[in-house]
Amino acid sequence: MIFDNSGFFDVLHVGAGTEKIANVEVIPNAPGQPNRFAVRDVKPTEPLTLKEMGGGEQAGGNGVLISQAGSLTYYGLHVNDAYVAFRDAVLLAPNDFDFRSDIADNRFQFPTSSKQLDQVIEFGEAAGLIKSRPVAKAACTMELKTSWVDATTVDSPDEYLIIDAQVPRFIPSGPDRLTLDPDQPTETLSLAMVGMHIAAPVVGHPELVWTTYEHVKTAPMGTYHYITTKSTAPVGTVSYPQEQGGWIFAAANTPFPDEIKPIAANISAVDNALIAADGSVAPQSIAQVNPWGMIAGAQDDQTLSSNTDLISLNVSLLGRMGDARDHYLQMGGVWTTGSLLSGQDRSNQRGGLFLANSTMETFRQWDPQVPEGKFRPQNCLDCHSTAPEGNDQRGNFGLAVSHIFQGMAAFTQTE
Repeated sequence: MIFDNSGFFDVLHVGAGTEKIANVEVIPNAPGQPNRFAVRDVKPTEPLTLKEMGGGEQAGGNGVLISQAGSLTYYGLHVNDAYVAFRDAVLLAPNDFDFRSDIADNRFQFPTSSKQLDQVIEFGEAAGLIKSRPVAKAACTMELKTSWVDATTVDSPDEYLIIDAQVPRFIPSGPDRLTLDPDQPTETLSLAMVGMHIAAPVVGHPELVWTTYEHVKTAPMGTYHYITTKSTAPVGTVSYPQEQGGWIFAAANTPFPDEIKPIAANISAVDNALIAADGSVAPQSIAQVNPWGMIAGAQDDQTLSSNTDLISLNVSLLGRMGDARDHYLQMGGVWTTGSLLSGQDRSNQRGGLFLANSTMETFRQWDPQVPEGKFRPQNCLDCHSTAPEGNDQRGNFGLAVSHIFQGMAAFTQTE
C-alpha cells in the first residue's frame, strides 16, 4: 500500500490539541514494523475518553465506532514526504515558501503550481526527505485518514487491505468508559481497512480536493436514484435497506435510523454501543445517510447526474484491479471553484455537498432535520476552512484547511 511505504509517514497525536490544531509528530514508516496508531500523551493508569485512543478519531466528538462483530474502529493519519517537506520549509524558511493566494489575502497556502511544487521538492531533496522526485511530483502534498477494524472479525479478509498496527489496548472500567490497560497499554493487531479520506491540492485549488472511500460492506446507504441509460430516462432506484447481509456496521435489514447519534443513556464512551455489566458491547446499526454525497432520495438533475457519474466510475473499475482494491468504492469528493473558504459559505462548493464517510463522520452526517443553531457540518469543507477557532487568528492562513499542519513540529533541522 502506497501510504505504508517509505514515501509516507504516520502522524501521531502526542499531546493535547484543539479541534482544529492537533499536536502531532510524524513517524517514518519502517519496513517490517507495524504502523503506530498510538495513544495521546497520558499516564498509562489514567482513564481515557475514547477520543484519546489513537492516531485519529471520529470527527467532531468522542464517538468511537463499534463493528457488529464487536471490534473497535481504529484510525490512522498519514502524510507523504512532500507534505512533510513543505511543513519543514514553512517552519524553517518561511519567507521562501510564502505561496500567497491570488484569490484571497492568505499568507501561505499549499503548493498548487508546478513551480511551487518544484521548490518544495528541491527543499525536501536537500533535507533528505524526498527520495523520488517523480513520485512526489505526482502526489503533491497529500494527507490521508484511514479507518480500520480487527481483521479477525471480518468475513473474507482477502477482500480487505490488511495492515499490522500497534494500537491501544482498552479494558472495561465501569459503565461509562474504557481504560487503557495498565499492564499492556498497546497490542499489535492485523487490521482491515474500512474507509479512507484523501486530501490533496491540485492546480488552482488551495482549499484541497477532499475525496472519500469505503469498503463495499461498511454499511447500507439511504435510498438513491440514478440514470440507467445515456438518455435522461428511465431512472433507477436503490432503496434502503439493501438486502446484502454481512454489513460491518449494520445488522441486516434494520430500519433506517431517524438520526445516527450517540445514545443518550446507559452507554459508555463508546458512543454507538450499549455496554453490559460484563463489558460486552451491543453496537447499534449505522447507515450511509446521504449516498454518494447527495441528499438521499433526491431526483433533481444535479443529484441524478452526480450519482450516475460516481456509480459509472465505480462500476468501470470494480473487478479490474485483481486484488482487494476491487472491494472499495469512491463515495464522492468535494472542492470549490478555486478559493479558500473562511466559513460555511457553500455557494462556490462543488461535488458531493453532503459528503461524509460513515466510518469517520458517523455521528456528524448531514441531517436536514437538525434544529437550527445546532452545528452539523454539511461536508468536509465546513470544518476544513480558514475560519479561526476562538481567539485564534489563523484565518489569515490558508494552511488552516489541514488540522494537523499547524501543530506539527519540524521533522528535520537546518544547519
